[in-house]
Amino acid sequence: MPHQVIVNSAATAATLPGVRNLTIAYPGFSADQVGPSPAARATPASPTVGILGRISPTKGQLTYVRAAAQVLAIRPDVRFRIIGAPLFSEQDYADEVSREVHCLGIGERIEFAGFASDPAAALDALTLCVHASGTPEPFGQVIVEAMIRGVPVIATRGGGVTEIVQPDPNGEPLGWLVPPNDVEALADAILASLEHPDEARRRAEAAWS
Repeated sequence: MPHQVIVNSAATAATLPGVRNLTIAYPGFSADQVGPSPAARATPASPTVGILGRISPTKGQLTYVRAAAQVLAIRPDVRFRIIGAPLFSEQDYADEVSREVHCLGIGERIEFAGFASDPAAALDALTLCVHASGTPEPFGQVIVEAMIRGVPVIATRGGGVTEIVQPDPNGEPLGWLVPPNDVEALADAILASLEHPDEARRRAEAAWS
């Protein structure tokens, strides 16, 4: 029998009822992964919103592009980026996302950037990072990666993600949490972040520090 069971979040621990000697160890990062503070980082000249991760039904790119269409109806200056590629026979979903972009008529404002060999550089090029997974995740590494680069974050509530983005012990928000698969709520959060950059920077600073 194991002497200790280590999990990556309280959400994961909750899936193991009755397990003894359970320890939560959140995934960490090295010092060289940390970028400049939100106040010091260079931001894109044009507002750029991105989602980074495998193109998959569990990652919510369809929800993301539908929210993008609502945002663009109000803020046509915003650029959206989908960073990542399909794996594990998920090309059909990637094709569906591409068709949806075409049907929504927003192809000129959404870039399919493909696989990113340097996630930090991809995040540095964003004004805002969106996590849109409709399925609760055990942790949510990309959220932490965005936070330590000083990038404001919007994420879907559930699983370990809630533990990352929930307010700090002083009640300071670290980002925006929205319900999963809720296009309107995601669009509203994106607009709130873009239209109130000082608030977005304040939340990013709290998350970075």
